[in-house]
Amino acid sequence: LNAQSEEEQKRNIALLFDLNRMAEEQNAIIDQLLERQSPNGGFAWFPGGRESWYMTQYIVEGIGHLDKLDVQSVQNDDRLKRILDNAIKFIDEELVNDYNQRMRSASKQSDDQLSNIVIHYLYARSFFPQYPIEGRLETVVNDYLKQAEKYWLNKSIYQQGLLALGLDRMHNSKMPNKIVKSLKERAIKKNELGMFWKYDRGYFWHQMPIETHALMIEVFD
Repeated sequence: LNAQSEEEQKRNIALLFDLNRMAEEQNAIIDQLLERQSPNGGFAWFPGGRESWYMTQYIVEGIGHLDKLDVQSVQNDDRLKRILDNAIKFIDEELVNDYNQRMRSASKQSDDQLSNIVIHYLYARSFFPQYPIEGRLETVVNDYLKQAEKYWLNKSIYQQGLLALGLDRMHNSKMPNKIVKSLKERAIKKNELGMFWKYDRGYFWHQMPIETHALMIEVFD
């Protein structure tokens, strides 16, 4: 009504409808997440499948990104809080169970037990410091943090980026600064291509070039 021209009116109406559509879609997606979450808090890759540690962490990470972007409709949604409460409980239990199994394994060849899924856990979990890390979980996380300080150079560029972000949010400023300094030293800079990295590529999520460089933007930001 306050628009100065017909063109501005059309723009405002289009924006209004987009916002309404986004709100409706967001509500539908949250309801779908609630429906697909198992009683133990985990999520499967597809309905009826077995709960996946990675997929559950991926959803926790996604909610964490929205929260960090100050999306108020996410921060104030009780349904998402219920999803998060149960999902974080699930990934915490998965980490401890995996750690216990690794420690019991007679075939353990190395003190470096920082697998891809563990590094991703530290990253995803660091979005939510309001959920306490205590008891056995605290012991496990502290051990992995010590391993991160010792073995981070053995990891891929993508994993190093995850560790830098996760440790920074866990208030460990020394290690992230060291990792970022190392990444800067290994970066290739060209006028037409900007800053990028060369590394061994593969088909896993942590080896893809777009995924890796998008994460680097997050790290340096």
